[in-house]
Amino acid sequence: MYKIGTGKAEIKCFKPGVGMMGYGMPHHKAVEQESIVYARAFVVEHPDTGSKFAFVNTESAFVTMAIKQGVLDKLTANYPQWGYHHNNTLFCAQHTHSAPGGYSHYPIYNMSIPGFQPAVYNANVDAIYDAIVLAEGNKTEGDIRVGSGKFEDDWDVAFNRSLDAYNQNPDVEKLTPFQTHLAMERQMNMIRFDGADGKPLGQANFFGVHTTSLPNNRLKISGDNKGWASTYFEEYYKNAGNPDAIAVFAQEACGDVSPNFHGKGKDWKRGKYKDDLKSCQYTGELQYKKAVEIFEAAKTTTPLSGAIDCELVFADMANTVADPAFARGEQNAKTAPPSMGLAFIKGTPVDGKGIPDFLGFFAKGIIKGARKRILNEAKKHSQEAYEAELAVNEAHGTKLIVTENGHRRVMGHSDVRKLPVPGFIDPLIGEMKKQYKAGSLREHGWTPSIIPLQIIVVGQLAIVGFPGEITTVAFRRLRAQLLETLSKRGVTNVIVASYANCYFGYCTTREEYDIQLYEGGHTPYGKWTCAAFQTHFQHIATEMLKPAAERNLDKSTMPPEFSEKELSLRTYH
Repeated sequence: MYKIGTGKAEIKCFKPGVGMMGYGMPHHKAVEQESIVYARAFVVEHPDTGSKFAFVNTESAFVTMAIKQGVLDKLTANYPQWGYHHNNTLFCAQHTHSAPGGYSHYPIYNMSIPGFQPAVYNANVDAIYDAIVLAEGNKTEGDIRVGSGKFEDDWDVAFNRSLDAYNQNPDVEKLTPFQTHLAMERQMNMIRFDGADGKPLGQANFFGVHTTSLPNNRLKISGDNKGWASTYFEEYYKNAGNPDAIAVFAQEACGDVSPNFHGKGKDWKRGKYKDDLKSCQYTGELQYKKAVEIFEAAKTTTPLSGAIDCELVFADMANTVADPAFARGEQNAKTAPPSMGLAFIKGTPVDGKGIPDFLGFFAKGIIKGARKRILNEAKKHSQEAYEAELAVNEAHGTKLIVTENGHRRVMGHSDVRKLPVPGFIDPLIGEMKKQYKAGSLREHGWTPSIIPLQIIVVGQLAIVGFPGEITTVAFRRLRAQLLETLSKRGVTNVIVASYANCYFGYCTTREEYDIQLYEGGHTPYGKWTCAAFQTHFQHIATEMLKPAAERNLDKSTMPPEFSEKELSLRTYH
């Protein structure tokens, strides 16, 4: 048995007029609160060794490094005896697009909000902190079990929104537009927590589907489909006499998976019903029903037993040479500083369009001209600078680069004010120009290059903290290799918790990346991004086969910290 604690706290982030995070649309602002959004926490401690970890899931778009550091600072200041640090805390999100943003220190993610919002940031920090404090205060002996189950093929719970990219992979059966519901991971994985008396304490399940049932013209705070699923499941607990039990509906492989139908063979193009809220509740109800089924079946399985082992490494994803084993045998498969491509800026026709088509056509010519100009200027500067730019082009391959977030350039311009796109045509460009004019956007990269990669092992289960959105096939490859490696220490189940500890963007396979659909356009570190993640996670997993004192893990690499001055220049109160 382990000591298990649970906690749930409201994220009090409603500020009328503040932008919501996910769709990247300036008009998507909160005008009222449709449902309360929460942070839910599980604390697990080994009774003999005292080793522990805290798992928290929030009803928000994603967790940022700034939020995690804020929580850890608060825990260390008030409860240093609990011993929480980066290694043994995993904070992830269920990715609703209908909750306020503005809580990242990296500026790109705040442009549509607009800017950094201290009130929203503090609300997220406080809720996670409060949930952990509650969990620490009610720890009790109990068991942890793992279960899983697949959605039946005729359950309209989710669909692959980028089938053409999925079909590029050599390791999948090629599917037709009538089979988008099969081009995804239909298995839900669950961790069930029970007290020593058999009374349920809660569950956390992992199933990949975007929380985008509610569109960007609905200006109400909501946990979207997974929020409703949690509500339904916690009502189920209450009816069973367990009113304090909590239900987490977390993400796994949702990068290319939508609740909104896309393809052929159905009568809807978005939700199942004309009423968006009804469609949202429908998708939530399907997840709830499957979760109950798995939850009930899991109570007869063998409980986990064994040590708790946690490792987290900050990896420089902008400067990684991928292992040839994951890079088609190539010996020099390098990543590059993060950038966003035109395919990402144009959005997805399923979950939300981006810039207008005419602007995308206009941008394409500017982008190609900008790359030529950058190469010519680099060549005039030095051979070294020229070769560095060639390496960037090689790493990003087919991507038409719009924003070079690592180099702080937009369409080739370091001075954002000189962009040939007027702010009144694109409000996000207008906001960037405004912030740059104020003296901001100069300090570090606009999106992260150094990001946290984490593995937590509890007995026979490994939980992988993945800091972004991973597509179906990329997820399958990563999970399979980690299960093969960690099985050598007795692990029989690997769960990937997405949106964990940070947000960097998407991770597609090389094959998906090459055709540059939406997800490939937001795969920031280039065509070998997936191979680089596989390389880093494989190293962590291999080292975790050794005793802790003998591991060779780089703990010196850390992300940069933004100064108070830089943050203040793009802060909105």
